[in-house]
Amino acid sequence: MVGGSDGERSCNDGDDGRAAGWLDPDHFVREVRGEFDKITWPPKPEMVNGTIAVPVIVAGDGNFPGIVDFRLSRVMQMVLG
Repeated sequence: MVGGSDGERSCNDGDDGRAAGWLDPDHFVREVRGEFDKITWPPKPEMVNGTIAVPVIVAGDGNFPGIVDFRLSRVMQMVLG
């Protein structure tokens, strides 16, 4: 927030002589940690199931067009000789 009056630091606050907020690594790390504190992480079993589901779905979605293409090419070879 730039120029806010609610006590938040803005990216233009360089009050200690260091670079502006988004150029200051310490400020960046503090903001990242603050954002991580706001995250509501899912329970471990849900996260494990989601982690397993992603590669399974990606593999299925990736193979489906290849299988369809292979079958259609076989049909076209039979039709065209």
